[in-house]
Amino acid sequence: MNINESDIIHVHIFDPSERNFFYKPKANEKSELHVYSCKGKDGCDAYKKGQCINVGNVFGEKCAVGSKRIIQGSTRRANKFYDQIRSWKECYSDVYNKLKPAPKKITKVSCGYMLPYAFMSMNESVPFARKSSAFVSGKPFLADEDMTKENILNICSFRPQALSGGEISKYQKESVPKFIYDLKQCYPELYSMAFDGSEVAESKLKNISFVGRKALLKTLKPNIKIKEFIWDGEKLKVENKKFMSFEPIKWESCYCEFKPNDDSVVKVESNEWVTDETVFAD
Repeated sequence: MNINESDIIHVHIFDPSERNFFYKPKANEKSELHVYSCKGKDGCDAYKKGQCINVGNVFGEKCAVGSKRIIQGSTRRANKFYDQIRSWKECYSDVYNKLKPAPKKITKVSCGYMLPYAFMSMNESVPFARKSSAFVSGKPFLADEDMTKENILNICSFRPQALSGGEISKYQKESVPKFIYDLKQCYPELYSMAFDGSEVAESKLKNISFVGRKALLKTLKPNIKIKEFIWDGEKLKVENKKFMSFEPIKWESCYCEFKPNDDSVVKVESNEWVTDETVFAD
């Protein structure tokens, strides 16, 4: 595969000499250079935010525009093992670990849109780049000219069938409400074009649940309780909490606060936490 160096947007390295709590590499495993490239990066909303649909996306549907290749290196037993990894990092220093994974939601990419919602690409009536089935993963990409009112409404009314028979109810209960919500938040012009005052979309949004989703902490409603902390809109605060396993002195009261950074994410435990300004990270 010939790739223009200017199209490379992200690189990460699998280093089998690095161990962690979850994974112990085998002695014969080789290092790997993972190279992500995209000819349409300038027209991608994810890339503009420092994200990529393909980065960190092991099991989900891959982007129809970008691509990834893996270059194998050597095992730890090879004399050139560490030199090779060092060389990779130097060669691709400007894009090394540059991008973060993109949230699983509708995203404008070059020449179309990615719609990574469960079971959506099973819809035979919508011209996705590749249909999914029980044995084939789909590619839920719709070209700009196919993002029409008819296709959006078709997506929302679709009722996928399980291989064993019966409807896959999670699609209407979870995928469709999330798609409508994301469409309204991210691409309001498409939302207005498709629904145009119709109560179909609003009725789906009334029953939507945000519980279990990941959201940027700074965009949640203030004065909510997150675990044992109170989020006041700027800081997480707690009083009279024993943080240490032993007490260096006897105390009557204590106070602690944390100021999160802009990327801090928490799991939503109640719909009451969410406002129209909430930004989700999934």
